[in-house]
Amino acid sequence: MRSLLRVFSGCGAIRAWSVRAVAALVGGLLLLAPASALGATTITATAGQPFSGAVAQVSCTIESATINWGDGTATSPGTQSNGNVDGTHTYESPGTYNGTVTYQCPNADKTTVDFTADVTTATTTTLTSSQNPSAPGAQITFTETVSPVPDGGYVEFTDNGLPAGAGGSEIPGCVPTVVSAGVATCTPNPFTPGAYSIVATYSGDANYAGSFSSTLTETVGPNSTTTTLIDGDGLASVVDSYDFFAATVSPVPDGGTVAFTDDGVTIPGCAAIAVSTTSGVAKYCQDNFAFSSQGYHTIVATYSGDANYAASSDMVTVAVGPFATTTTLTSSQDSVAVGATVTFTATVSPTRDGGLVVFTDNGLGLDNGGSPVNCGTVPGQVPLSGGGVATCTASFSTKGYYSILAQDGADPTFDGSFSSLLFLSVGVRSPGIIVHPVFANLRDWLILEDEVSGPGVVKGTAIAKLAASTRALTARAASSRMGQIVYGSGRVTVTRAGRVALTIKPSALGLAALKKHHSLRLTVTVKFTPKGSKRAITRTENVTVTYKHSTKSKTTSGK
Repeated sequence: MRSLLRVFSGCGAIRAWSVRAVAALVGGLLLLAPASALGATTITATAGQPFSGAVAQVSCTIESATINWGDGTATSPGTQSNGNVDGTHTYESPGTYNGTVTYQCPNADKTTVDFTADVTTATTTTLTSSQNPSAPGAQITFTETVSPVPDGGYVEFTDNGLPAGAGGSEIPGCVPTVVSAGVATCTPNPFTPGAYSIVATYSGDANYAGSFSSTLTETVGPNSTTTTLIDGDGLASVVDSYDFFAATVSPVPDGGTVAFTDDGVTIPGCAAIAVSTTSGVAKYCQDNFAFSSQGYHTIVATYSGDANYAASSDMVTVAVGPFATTTTLTSSQDSVAVGATVTFTATVSPTRDGGLVVFTDNGLGLDNGGSPVNCGTVPGQVPLSGGGVATCTASFSTKGYYSILAQDGADPTFDGSFSSLLFLSVGVRSPGIIVHPVFANLRDWLILEDEVSGPGVVKGTAIAKLAASTRALTARAASSRMGQIVYGSGRVTVTRAGRVALTIKPSALGLAALKKHHSLRLTVTVKFTPKGSKRAITRTENVTVTYKHSTKSKTTSGK
């Protein structure tokens, strides 16, 4: 103002003006000057996303403000906040826009200032892991993909769930990586076990907006393991016999122990057997352990795991004997021609893994002079299958009668057993019971006669009873060759080789039953020992006894 006064005091035209008038003039000019803007701004926005923030700075408390966003859309009001004119707007397309802000300060004309809007393309960031979950020490690669593909920028990887620049913690071994063709990768230093919250942050560039991925939880867990349990006695043992167990953990861990249990109870001394860090084996549990009870025992080996290796377990079932067995023998035929094949099937119960059945054809066990049937790699010896079955297919070159026997071999866990004899005829008539007609005499004797074909059948036991009688009549007798033995109210007579006659004197009750029903059903069981055999064969037949009045004091039948 002093300059202005100096200028005006030197002008004759205004010499008459007073200093006060000049001062008033200058003051008025100052009051009428617009409030100065502190500076136009450049804003950054993302296409398709709302922008909200300052577009201009002012030095007064504005009365009103209008923002022209420079993209051809309608103006919008601005608000003041912390010395700024703020506004909200969404640019639909990327590019550079020149906008203006017009505002009104008190006692001043409206002022318009320019601003520049740099609008970039929105991006999305996707994060993936090459291994998740992963094992400690595993080489993992994180891959970040930016879409759409930008023309620059870089990516930072953090492991605490926060983006870079917002508190994110840089992953050791991962440096900011330039985006190439929309992709950036990071191979960090190996992780220790735990869970890591990984975030990838794209910086953006002049044309593409920055973005960050969703959090990827990388789980670094112990290495998976497999435990294999073995029984030193091959899954079979006997009461009070020593046994031992060992477990192998794979892959070989760097520590941990194995616990062994028997039916859920820890085996003494085997609660925590250390695992070798060179072989993975936990041994022995233990060479002085003995089962105290018979039956099937479930043994479990459980590896404890450690910081780097997961727990695992294995189970085996040990048969602790000795177990009793039964052997059942059947044949595809009971009579064949010379040279024809016949199949014998032995079924051993209970079933077990392994075992051997021996088939002989003279009724004797192999250790007692038995003659092996010609089947199997070793004559007569056939391994048991998984179902406890052994099959022997053979043919016989000599005609005659054969007494087939199947013997299940004993082992430490299972007792052996013999089947019943199976009678086979080769090239001759099949043995059996041929029952002749029988009749009864009320006055005297009830006569039953049955014929057994084949040589050497003169020894045995015959049984008959009146099935309809309320008090069953039963006669039992053991006969010798061509002899007769009286037993109670019945008798057995061997009339000649191959013929057995059983005679019973019925009780009054039996006779009454026979008279009433006119006929009765009899069950006849003949037990005999074939020639050359030490084992008896049992045959059962059902016959009908009919009532027939006779005046003879005794009636016989047959020859």
